[in-house]
Amino acid sequence: MNCCKSNSKKADAWFTASIQNDVLALKTLSSKFAGTIDSSNKDTRRHGLCALHYAILNRNLDSISFLLPLEAHLKTGSRIDFSDLTLGVGANIVHLSLFIGDFSSIQCVLDYSNTVNTDFHTITADNQTCLQLLTIKATKQTITFIQHDFFRQEIARELTSSLIRAVQFKNQIVFQYLLQQYDQLSDSFVVNIFEILIINYFSVCIKFLNYYCLFIVG
Repeated sequence: MNCCKSNSKKADAWFTASIQNDVLALKTLSSKFAGTIDSSNKDTRRHGLCALHYAILNRNLDSISFLLPLEAHLKTGSRIDFSDLTLGVGANIVHLSLFIGDFSSIQCVLDYSNTVNTDFHTITADNQTCLQLLTIKATKQTITFIQHDFFRQEIARELTSSLIRAVQFKNQIVFQYLLQQYDQLSDSFVVNIFEILIINYFSVCIKFLNYYCLFIVG
């Protein structure tokens, strides 16, 4: 019983420090509990979130930057089921950053991309990959992150679904960039995309067709 209480207090300290962006407290905890960082910041009572999730949700870049090198990201595949989140089982720190539109957090993750590259390809219970979430964002920053090697690899595997998603959210900037990654598009591919658009998104079909023709001619 005492042991459980001790572990609970230790975990609460991690979450409090992450939420408050108290890097000094995080440093103290990492020094005091060296080698147990991953297990100590796991919060099974709160839908499986860990300290890093809380830091990202609160956009606390200092805490995020501190936790990532400690491999605090290893247990971030969580059952995120808060009422205001729809990512579902399998969501990770990259999904979470994209969902709340925090590109600064993603940049922190990219700084340590050699150890978190698998996060970019994880699929949530809603079958959403990081790239599909990223195509929702119609900002200049979107292109910057799509140009990253990991996202480019994901584009190669999921071109069709990514293009469809970009059109669904009327993200012309991302749609054009995705098309420009390929020298040739097969007729069957174009027909498949166009059929989906004409059934569900008739108003954007003409834009799609016009741009495709310009792309081929160019």
